[in-house]
Amino acid sequence: MIRTLVLFFLASSTAELLASEPRALLVGVWPNRLLLFDEAKMDFVEEFALRHGAVIVDSSGYSRTAHSNDRRVFYFITDQLKGVEIVDVARRAVVGTVKLSTSRRPVRILGVAASPGGERLYLLGRAVAFETDRYLLDSEVEIFVYDVSTREVTSTFPLPESVGYSTFPELRMSPRGDVLFAFGEEIYEIGLESHAVESVISLSRQRAPGYGAPGGDLLFYETDPGIYLAAYQTRDPVLERRATGILRLDLGDQQLSGFDLGPGMNVAHIALSPDGGTAYLGGIDLVAVDMRSRRILKRKEGIERGRTNTSWIVSGDGTKLYVSGVGGGMKIYDTASLELLDEISFGADVLFAPFVIPRELLGSAPE
Repeated sequence: MIRTLVLFFLASSTAELLASEPRALLVGVWPNRLLLFDEAKMDFVEEFALRHGAVIVDSSGYSRTAHSNDRRVFYFITDQLKGVEIVDVARRAVVGTVKLSTSRRPVRILGVAASPGGERLYLLGRAVAFETDRYLLDSEVEIFVYDVSTREVTSTFPLPESVGYSTFPELRMSPRGDVLFAFGEEIYEIGLESHAVESVISLSRQRAPGYGAPGGDLLFYETDPGIYLAAYQTRDPVLERRATGILRLDLGDQQLSGFDLGPGMNVAHIALSPDGGTAYLGGIDLVAVDMRSRRILKRKEGIERGRTNTSWIVSGDGTKLYVSGVGGGMKIYDTASLELLDEISFGADVLFAPFVIPRELLGSAPE
């Protein structure tokens, strides 16, 4: 079954972690450091370390890192794609390491999703054979189901061929933990019992007559458990005029909705204010959008360049926008004027886009 796009939606999300208090951020920097940032102090207050080096595949977004619904436990792919480190932020520690390789069959881990309670991990892996002069990749990409308590792989099944291997999909769980999704050219529901694609949420079909499909490389940002937003670019199929809009994906209801904002803008990323009322689209341009009236509030062109702007987070009081990415710093913009206010140095290159975590974790004593 293919689910197509619903044209409009009402923005009623609680926006990442609903709070008016100052944010707390988890930031990873080279080579293996995890920093805790306190917005109230505008400074880093603690740090601890991963065991097996850098987070490999997340420098441009959130695509390969998983976390619990309450953002207290994170699952980072490290060790040159050979392992997943389970990080308990409250304990400031790596509490487990997952490896799929054996002496005869090395496996590279390309993605991870966690059940809501963290009992099971779903790992996207591909075996590698070592020859004397080269590496040989298995033609088959597999999903490994890993039991965290027993530290064993309980089952393995091939990634369905219809998902495609041209770009390895991101794995995501539904908020209830009953459905596994693969984010690729479309969004595929993979049955946990059937191990087959059971439905497809289409990203490539026209939303309505006279409208283009929400094409381009969509970067989905989770604003609540199972709720994602993305900025999209599309073209009118008749006049071929480019337009920019916003998508909202609800994995719980398996619904995709969205709306066009206007002529095409140079944006690819999105952040939502804590009250869910304002979205900020970022890239080369920076655009503020009223999510209730679906109107552009303010726009500035050409403010950013390159990959230094792949993470966008709104402050707890909604007055500032934190922008970071590849590189060693975070820029701070005023959300009313969209003017640059300040810049904070991380002291080293960023490994992954910062995550908002519960503020109470800043005061938790490691066990």
